Amino acid sequence: MKKTLLFIAAAVAALVSCQNKQETVNENTVPEVKGVPMTLQASFSGATKTTFTPDGSGLKQTWDATESISVVTLSNSGDSGELVSVDTFTSTGVAGRTDATFSGTFTGGETPAFVMAVYPALEFDGVSSSYHTPAYNNGSNNLIWDAKIGSNFCNSDYHELTQTADNNLDHFTNFCLMIGTVDIDDIKLGTLTTTLSNMMCVIKIVATFPDSFKGKQLTSLDISCYDSADNTNDIFCSDSWEYLNIVDAQLLSPGSASRNSNSIYGTFNVPDTGVATIYMPCNFGSSVDFTAGDYWNLTATVNSVDLGPVKKTFTKDVSMTRGKMYTVNVTFTE
Repeated sequence: MKKTLLFIAAAVAALVSCQNKQETVNENTVPEVKGVPMTLQASFSGATKTTFTPDGSGLKQTWDATESISVVTLSNSGDSGELVSVDTFTSTGVAGRTDATFSGTFTGGETPAFVMAVYPALEFDGVSSSYHTPAYNNGSNNLIWDAKIGSNFCNSDYHELTQTADNNLDHFTNFCLMIGTVDIDDIKLGTLTTTLSNMMCVIKIVATFPDSFKGKQLTSLDISCYDSADNTNDIFCSDSWEYLNIVDAQLLSPGSASRNSNSIYGTFNVPDTGVATIYMPCNFGSSVDFTAGDYWNLTATVNSVDLGPVKKTFTKDVSMTRGKMYTVNVTFTE
């Protein structure tokens, strides 16, 4: 999935002046600094948040009525790149639109070393003087947090999501992280471009349950991955990253903190049809590869009863990539 953004500088010569008087900084108020007013044109070209609708092998998307994107400047493009500035660009309009114009002020300087765009926009915590992504899981967790000016480190917080209704994607809110680089050479021209890439793919599980489980609460569904070579757990994704340069990050991807399973929790009942549609997000840096013969074991818990495992074997090599949706059909028996 990708989102193409066009930043157009407006009134480049007119810099925003800092107020001379000292002001009390509220808990979530970012201190004002000098910058260049700009507008930002954004359109979709692939699967992204904001409003999700399943559409074949991807996710059809539209802008919500109010949207924000952060333009983040680092001191260099490597892991040692320290946070220089975070600028929020906002847009308001009719919900459901596919194009949007954002406005904001770029404070990264005339010759920044490295600039990236982040969606959804980072939020500022005045108590800890740090930035974080908006909370997901009904406000319980932040995917990225503790990002501070002058530091190259951040914390990441991956927790399984909870789906609250059948065939519903509301649990993806604020979990879909999209990143893109900005061509710093174009800053002198006043026109900046970037392409946002989704850090997430989606596994759509269409699960059929026995008749006796119709109307009973589905509380969890789990996928465990196995390597065909030795039947040992295979790497699925990981749950840690520590550097602010997250453009090429192994964020939630095969790495040192690897996970060999992925789960999603539920608070809804199996429909009367006996078929439930569950959407499980899976995050990784670029892709995760499975070879023919590798397999997944799927298990579910309904009404405190464990079902499975059901073995699903890959019949061909598959490379799961960001911005895509992959469908798995599974039938559970008692």
